[in-house]
Amino acid sequence: MAQEPLESVLSDLDDLLNEESLALSSLNHEAIERIADQKTDLLRRLSKAGREGVTKDTLRRAALVRQRALNNQLLMVHARDLIRGVIDAWNPPSYDKRGTPPPRLLAVRG
Repeated sequence: MAQEPLESVLSDLDDLLNEESLALSSLNHEAIERIADQKTDLLRRLSKAGREGVTKDTLRRAALVRQRALNNQLLMVHARDLIRGVIDAWNPPSYDKRGTPPPRLLAVRG
């Protein structure tokens, strides 16, 4: 079985990341979930893609796709924080007898 060209997979991933960016910007959770599943499939394809004949243009494209993925990651963090803010506004924290709010779990990833 012939390997799929890397350029083809990068093109599909770039298209999907563009779609994901729009979904994140509009907080379209159904599209975000669907795209997450599609990205999983694309990452499998990417890991199996042929690397022979890779050009500088392909490497540049890969760098751009990586940057788009990082930008989408930032959009995802902002969307999550926005949603948490809305939830916090609807459900103000309960305070203990000293007037101290309860501790919050912070999810920090490097």
